[in-house]
Amino acid sequence: MDKEKILPWIKLKDIADISSGLVLSRLKSAKSVDTNIDKKYYYIPQKALSYNYLDDSKFEPLFLDEIIEKRYLARCKDIIMKLTPPYDAAIIDFQREDVLIPSNFAIIRTKNDFISVFLYYILNGNNVRKQIKRLVEGSNIPVIKINHLRDIQIKNVNRYKQIKYSQLFNLLDYRSELLDRKREIEETLKNDILSKL
Repeated sequence: MDKEKILPWIKLKDIADISSGLVLSRLKSAKSVDTNIDKKYYYIPQKALSYNYLDDSKFEPLFLDEIIEKRYLARCKDIIMKLTPPYDAAIIDFQREDVLIPSNFAIIRTKNDFISVFLYYILNGNNVRKQIKRLVEGSNIPVIKINHLRDIQIKNVNRYKQIKYSQLFNLLDYRSELLDRKREIEETLKNDILSKL
């Protein structure tokens, strides 16, 4: 009888660069929004990331007297993750150079052969959630540290399978969105009919 091949586990730090965002309280706000030296940024508040979705309409403006280091600015395909419960992770799917990631998020940038969309799904999966729960157990404030996040274990999946799984997960998400939209339309239709009776 053939034994099932077990994929090796790897640490998150082996496939991604992980850092925390910028501490906003250390920044010097611009004195006025009219001067030429002021730089306008937007930062991502906690409320902008919910249920693994990043809502850019909730970004907050920030006027500064200084230029922010590029490592703190959101890049397309970055993954950001809340360091507090429920530890939601979202993928950056826009091309902008003015969105600042604050310190209550981890910034995860894939390297080597790992695909960020695949990793995004893995980080929101049950296996990673269980590991995070174990890491913060017993602490008064359940904040996950960046060093602990680096040691999260995930299965080493080859690039071809990452692509296939990512496509499948995207299709399932799209199907869920369509079903939600269908329910909304049916509810609206029902209410319209009822209002005329």
